[in-house]
Amino acid sequence: MIQTTQEPTGLSLEEKIILFENLVDHGLPLTMDGKSDISFLRGKLNSIHPPANLKTKKSDADSVLVSDEAAKEAEKLLLLNIERFVQRLRMVS
Repeated sequence: MIQTTQEPTGLSLEEKIILFENLVDHGLPLTMDGKSDISFLRGKLNSIHPPANLKTKKSDADSVLVSDEAAKEAEKLLLLNIERFVQRLRMVS
């Protein structure tokens, strides 16, 4: 049986390596509630591998509004993908 190495996290291999190295080096901090602080990893990933700029020209207010909504959705998706990646690492270890 052939196993696929593709994971349903939506992250590129480069992003996975960045996240994995940060987890190995620093661990995953907890929030005051005792939950995993996924935003810490997002910040690390964004500082090393900045996301693409989704905003368009400011002359068209409607397109900027759509781009802002797209940026918010992309941010939510990134957090979800990071959380999935961390969960998959926990299952493997």
